[in-house]
Amino acid sequence: MAMLGKEVRMRRLVNPVSNKMMAITVDHAISRGIAPMTGIQPIQSAIDRIIAGGPDAITMTKGIAERCMYQHAGQVSLLLKCSSYAPVHPTKDAVFGSVDEAIRMGADAVSVGAMTLGDFQDIQFAEIGRIAEECMAKGMPAKPWRIICA
Repeated sequence: MAMLGKEVRMRRLVNPVSNKMMAITVDHAISRGIAPMTGIQPIQSAIDRIIAGGPDAITMTKGIAERCMYQHAGQVSLLLKCSSYAPVHPTKDAVFGSVDEAIRMGADAVSVGAMTLGDFQDIQFAEIGRIAEECMAKGMPAKPWRIICA
């Protein structure tokens, strides 16, 4: 039953004592490149330190997860980031992941976003709707987010 799967995932995401979720995001490299960023390189070391701090979840792209999460499997919930903007289209989040991929990777939720008030808002909202519907059908929590662009 798909809704049982969603309930299981939500219980892994949310701290049972506080009834809140603290998630740390390490998805920066996909849109900005990792070279100019200090403090998150090497990425494996940064993820090791973050997980040692005990967050409820960590958000990252599939590439970082495939490279860095094997040794932490089951220690923290994974929110798989499935969209991001690119410097050539700063008002458009492009989808590059899927719900099926998140399920195969053991993720507890899918993260997708939209840049509002830009030229691509309608396309992005349609993509979020499609992904949210697929998440509902497959028992996967969706974590949509938005950034308002002027």
